Amino acid sequence: MSLADTRIIVLDLSEVSALEGGGLGMLAYLQRWAHDHNIKLKLFNPSGMVQDRLDHSWLPSLDVATTDEVIALLDRADGAATARS
Repeated sequence: MSLADTRIIVLDLSEVSALEGGGLGMLAYLQRWAHDHNIKLKLFNPSGMVQDRLDHSWLPSLDVATTDEVIALLDRADGAATARS
């Protein structure tokens, strides 16, 4: 919330092995918050179980970023940070 120029948030789910109601509710909240602030919310590296749960949930479709996409985003962010220094 402190970065006013944020356009994309990538949520790394690589350590999440399961997702239940509370987690789905939090993702719904984050998705709505990001939308309201004109920010893209992307998930990264969900396990098969987590992806299956997302696919069969009531949530609107969440965007899952590929590894290449995350690397490109990190590279761009690093370049922007270097330019500001």
